[in-house]
Amino acid sequence: MVGKVLVQWDEDAGRWCSTCEELPMFLEADTLRGLVRENRIAAVELMEELGKCADDISLKFEVQSIDMANVLNDVPLAGVIN
Repeated sequence: MVGKVLVQWDEDAGRWCSTCEELPMFLEADTLRGLVRENRIAAVELMEELGKCADDISLKFEVQSIDMANVLNDVPLAGVIN
């Protein structure tokens, strides 16, 4: 099963949000990296609750809207020349 995770930046809340129709999930996190991590954890837990093997789920992330300033705050820039 492939779970399509729709991701967007909520300007009002100042947080990343995601939804997934294949799995009943709505998650929020301060960083994009944190949101991806939370989705992976929640997907495994939901699959186990449904009595299915967690190895049977693959998540595909689609960013719907993006604020590059917030993404860059979440990405280490080691080795980048200013």
